[in-house]
Amino acid sequence: MHLKRKIEAYLNSWINTKKGLLIKGQRQVGKTYIVEHCLKPYFDNVVQINLLLDKNLCSILSTCKNSESFLDRLHLYFNFDDKKEKVLLFIDEIQESYRYQNNIPNNDYIDLLTISKSIITSTKIRVVFSGSLLGIEIFDVLNKVDSLPMGYVDIVEMFPIDFEEFLWANNINERIIGNLVDCFNNKIPIDNAIHTRMMELFNQYLLIGGMPDAVKSFIENRNLQEVNNIHKQINNYISADISKYASINDKLKIKEIYKILPSELNSQTKRFNLKDIKDFKKSLNLNLSFSWLTNAGIAIPVFNTNDLAIPLKIDSHRNLLKLFHADVGLLTYLYFDITVKQKLLIGDLNVNKGSIVENFVAQQLHAHGFEELYYYNNKRNGELDFVVVHNSNILPIEIKSGKDYKRHSALNNVLSNSNRQLPQAFVFCNSNIKKVGQITYFPIYLVSFLTKD
Repeated sequence: MHLKRKIEAYLNSWINTKKGLLIKGQRQVGKTYIVEHCLKPYFDNVVQINLLLDKNLCSILSTCKNSESFLDRLHLYFNFDDKKEKVLLFIDEIQESYRYQNNIPNNDYIDLLTISKSIITSTKIRVVFSGSLLGIEIFDVLNKVDSLPMGYVDIVEMFPIDFEEFLWANNINERIIGNLVDCFNNKIPIDNAIHTRMMELFNQYLLIGGMPDAVKSFIENRNLQEVNNIHKQINNYISADISKYASINDKLKIKEIYKILPSELNSQTKRFNLKDIKDFKKSLNLNLSFSWLTNAGIAIPVFNTNDLAIPLKIDSHRNLLKLFHADVGLLTYLYFDITVKQKLLIGDLNVNKGSIVENFVAQQLHAHGFEELYYYNNKRNGELDFVVVHNSNILPIEIKSGKDYKRHSALNNVLSNSNRQLPQAFVFCNSNIKKVGQITYFPIYLVSFLTKD
């Protein structure tokens, strides 16, 4: 079963350029698959290298002196003609090259990203890199390279499957999705039958999430136990990555932060309480531990701001934050056992899903161009779940998972008391679309159609 992804349109246009490509993203989001599915069929000859699986080749390629010796060594190990019109060199798990180089003295190695410029300009070979954990400080590829070939290599990030892609996977046709987009843009109610079906799929998505293997397994087999096993495996990968890639001094703190992330989200404020961290000591290293999870693509931070002014970063507080999981399905795996999830799926059990729904929103916003997310907290006005910059204006957003979605005193205070002019505010809830003054109430799933521009 092929899962259609939004990045496919980007890759189809990239084929017509002469640039290289770096695809980054958290582990298991489908980077390797999407290259194999979308790009490999287009090329006459493909050389695919996985540096994580082939340690010997990683050392051989990483110790080249220049692009000529790099190509010579490729010819030694692979049968390909670099004079052909359509040749693809796909180097997967590029971060392993930089990890290997940490053990090589005197910088006696070649930077694979840097030499790609020479390969691109002097041969007909198209070069694609992909990797996980590329944002981690000690292996930060984008900072570590001597001269990142800007203009020659495009960088694109892959995220877990978002809700619109989940609709594609469930064979919801473009006519229905187009209708949802029109209703969202024009703020008109959705047909009740469509709304009911979308809420069913939304509740499924909260349990399945957006990791491709989990989505594919559920759609093909409708077996939550299989999905649970996939989530368990991915969670084990995360723990292994922390042990493997984090520094010795930080890995215990990072593991502890990841371990208590679900309980912190389930607290009344959903804010991360630093004192809940075992052996807590306020320090730069602790901030780096949060950054590690963020840069590894495992968590999404939402920072506090106490002013509704552009740019939001100016009045933000980096030590006050909510920390969401990068995939809501992995969060529900950490929250609920399989019996509870099976009852939730068929509607036999009601639980407080507030933190899970907020996690869903953070995940969708993050994937749709809102690179940094904020929540608002002011002693006079109260707290708003999210504030973002949308169409050059501050947009306050409230998330309501219960029936009292019209109760939002903080939002009312902000709209009436703020000295900043706010043209509109959104409340995402279980109800159909309704506009009341400056506030528009949207079904929660429609946040998937809110993009930065």
